Amino acid sequence: MDFRQPAIDLVLDLRYLRCALSAAEQGSIRRAAQTLDLSQSTVTRRIQLLERRLGFQLFDRDRRGVKPTVAGAGFLKDAIAGAVRLDRAVRLAAAAHRGEQGDLRVGILMSSISDPLHRAFRSFRDQHSSVRILLKEAASIELLHALSMGELDVAFLTGNVNLKGYNEKLLWNETVFVALSTSHKLAAKADVSWSELKEETFLLTRAGLQLEDYLTKKLGRHGGQLRADVHDVSRTSLFDLIAMGYGITLVTGPCAPADLSGTVFRPLAGENKVMPTRAVWMQAHPAARRLVDLTEIIARDVRRRQNGSYLREQHSRPPDLQRRPSDEYYSDVPQVGVESVVWPAVEANSGGTTPPMNNVS
Repeated sequence: MDFRQPAIDLVLDLRYLRCALSAAEQGSIRRAAQTLDLSQSTVTRRIQLLERRLGFQLFDRDRRGVKPTVAGAGFLKDAIAGAVRLDRAVRLAAAAHRGEQGDLRVGILMSSISDPLHRAFRSFRDQHSSVRILLKEAASIELLHALSMGELDVAFLTGNVNLKGYNEKLLWNETVFVALSTSHKLAAKADVSWSELKEETFLLTRAGLQLEDYLTKKLGRHGGQLRADVHDVSRTSLFDLIAMGYGITLVTGPCAPADLSGTVFRPLAGENKVMPTRAVWMQAHPAARRLVDLTEIIARDVRRRQNGSYLREQHSRPPDLQRRPSDEYYSDVPQVGVESVVWPAVEANSGGTTPPMNNVS
């Protein structure tokens, strides 16, 4: 056999290597062809092309079949390990392409794993345990920048995005609540109006400074001016300050949160289900699509419960006070940048636990 280099360089193809490995295992070209479901001539030709590419003979051939040469045995031994690794790499890459394997980089607002998103993450892990979710907590503007730089695959944000180049999907709407000290004069009320907050001091964190425009607009409509203290502290410390009577803040959630030790939460009149939560992405990622689809399924359940509450609320109102949801309903929703921060479950005064809720300061 002529082992001179062919005129056209033949890339070392797994198909050719598989034929050689099968022939070595079976000890016969004919049996290898049967195992691979190929014609005997195809297996013979591929082995010969591989031998020409390598520059040495892989098999000694006789009437009884084929037997690896010394060089061939050494090559095939090492090639098996390489073929296994390459085959694994191909399968892993294909699984990653289908969204069944690899890393999924997800952006969330500072500690904002609210109840629906928490359920989505848990279900996603149960269904796709081979996909590793890597979380990044940051302010909205930072998450959008990370998406644009390709550092994130998807982000979950509150407020309106409406930015060119970003894809988004509305998942659910949350209600705005006021966080007050238990000793606050408004703590005994069932709900609170904006006009009652005109003289209050709002506590904000540096991550939630974008809330200033929202508060200024809302308070201004009721003849008030925003008074805000910005604290460079964690959300836990912020709620401690509220419990001590230093001020109030806003939180959001799909339902009313339970009261914390020293702090109560009251709905803002007229602010029911006005804070949209969205999935935002730039380029399609298979695993991200799976997570968003799963989150949307869970969000539908949230919306059904919200709509049920809305209808009950509507039927309890006089006809002249009933209203229909419209685009105007969201006209005062803060633009992107409003932070949404979950408060971890802790023991409540009643002995229960608080469901997740989001701090929009």
